[in-house]
Amino acid sequence: MLNYFQGDTIEQEFKLWENRKLNLPLNLTGYEIRFQLQGKDTRNRNIKLKKATANVVGGSNNQILLTNAQSGTFVVTISKEESQQLLIGKYLYEIELTKGDYRKTFVQNEIIIESTLINWISK
Repeated sequence: MLNYFQGDTIEQEFKLWENRKLNLPLNLTGYEIRFQLQGKDTRNRNIKLKKATANVVGGSNNQILLTNAQSGTFVVTISKEESQQLLIGKYLYEIELTKGDYRKTFVQNEIIIESTLINWISK
């Protein structure tokens, strides 16, 4: 489970494994990576946020940046404007990889968005 604050820029790094026990990362070269965040609670269930790598139509390096394909690492970025629109509560996220006819969901987990105490803007 990941915790973040509403209105913050969120930059979350992920690492995917071919075999974690053998310390063998998944080589992400040529894969399309998709990330989706969706509200889990009744009041935020209709909130969805989708991100993708640059090789997916509508995706970009500003959404999912492949930081090291060979070591299986990438960063998903949610802007402060996007996180401000998220209601306080629980969300599910999912990461899916595709390459040709291959498609696999690698991660499904929970994110909690909390309220922040500091909310003033500098002049």
